Amino acid sequence: MLQMSFRTTCAGLLSIIIYSSPASSQVPQGIWLLANKEAVQVFDSSGGLQPNGPSQWASGYLYDPEDGATYDVTAELTDPNTISARVYRGAPLFGRTEILIRDPPLGSDGRC
Repeated sequence: MLQMSFRTTCAGLLSIIIYSSPASSQVPQGIWLLANKEAVQVFDSSGGLQPNGPSQWASGYLYDPEDGATYDVTAELTDPNTISARVYRGAPLFGRTEILIRDPPLGSDGRC
């Protein structure tokens, strides 16, 4: 994620693309919050993140519609509501780690 600047508005929706795989290695789909600023949608698409161990994935990518750039991603589910993702261009060494927190679903009353 060299020189990638995230906007502080929730207007930009980032997408992490994942590969369909067995249930034991599926990335949790849905909306995740990046630094409590950006909404990230994780969804199934062939050719995205590949299982790389228990609760770990590699060979994924993240598209940022704000700057039109695509970044490489590796990810690990550290608990049911937290993903630790390494986002980079070229080599992971030159990227940075982002923590994504699951966006809580709205209750029937419209509250989190």
